[in-house]
Amino acid sequence: MGNMGKTFKGMIISAVTAWLVVFAGAAVSALLVYKGVIGEKGLKAAVNIIYFISCFAAVLISRRNFESRSFLKGAAAGMLFFATLFIVSAVFGDGRGVSDALTAFTLCALGGMLAGMLA
Repeated sequence: MGNMGKTFKGMIISAVTAWLVVFAGAAVSALLVYKGVIGEKGLKAAVNIIYFISCFAAVLISRRNFESRSFLKGAAAGMLFFATLFIVSAVFGDGRGVSDALTAFTLCALGGMLAGMLA
């Protein structure tokens, strides 16, 4: 498999991993809200932390597929995750504002880039 194929495989692995981490984080957050441990502000913070951790973990797991320029490929993987997140939010009518979307984009890109630099 060529370098391009390996990079594409890494992007797909990182996107799937990021979604799995988001689902796990959402389940934990839902449990914390149900138990009354966190409120609305705490939930917003938890969602942002989950976005960052999911992209960071996803790139760390798939880093062996990014041989060179891994910080750029990590940022691209974070942006790919954000793009899928944005599409899903648009389809299901999430209703979040532009500032929330920019925050999520920044956290996803930085999480992927930081993991790529550490790889």
